[in-house]
Amino acid sequence: MGQLVTTEESTRQCLELRKTAYTRKLTSKLSGVEEIEQFKDQFDAHSILMLIKLGTKPIGTGRILFNNGDSSKSEIARLTDLSNLFLDGGHVEASRFATHHDYRGRDVFLLMLYLTFKLSLLAQYRYILIDCEDHLLPVYKKLGGKELGVRFSHPLEGVILNLIQFDLEGLILGKGVRLLTRLVVATPLLKHLHEAGLLQLNPYRRVLVSIGCGISALQEFKMNLQRRM
Repeated sequence: MGQLVTTEESTRQCLELRKTAYTRKLTSKLSGVEEIEQFKDQFDAHSILMLIKLGTKPIGTGRILFNNGDSSKSEIARLTDLSNLFLDGGHVEASRFATHHDYRGRDVFLLMLYLTFKLSLLAQYRYILIDCEDHLLPVYKKLGGKELGVRFSHPLEGVILNLIQFDLEGLILGKGVRLLTRLVVATPLLKHLHEAGLLQLNPYRRVLVSIGCGISALQEFKMNLQRRM
């Protein structure tokens, strides 16, 4: 279950997930930090925080940061020489993704990415900038992300990050996106847009949406089943 963070308790749960994820890294400069407030930064103030729960247990978090063209409100611009091209009204930033260590390698990441896509669309943004470590770069690219050739070091995590751009219009239209990516990631977006009356689907695409949503439901069932075993 994915939800937006609207209470102090859910905010605390997001920070706890960040703490667990970041202090486990050998390179982290946050190791040994106990105060939960240390895992909050100034960019949270103009972000939407997301929280993924399995039942009542928080297992994933992330945020969508709205810089509104202001480089002082851009986390990525603070860390690298971000071109003004990526500070226009069509871009948002996604960051602070953290998954509970018991659920890494499962479908939590896909659900957070889908929520990021959906919320960005609802806010009428086309492009999303995300940074990721080297080992996740192939995953993002398989899911439709474009590598921008920008690398920088994160001051707190102590790791090298790569800048990725997602084009939501291209993802929805299937431009340069593999069929599996369209089924698993893009079809829930298509279903949402179709039900909201914002997009008309021809019979072929309706079949693809049905297949894709079936795959997504199967993944959620599989994750719940693994949790019970």
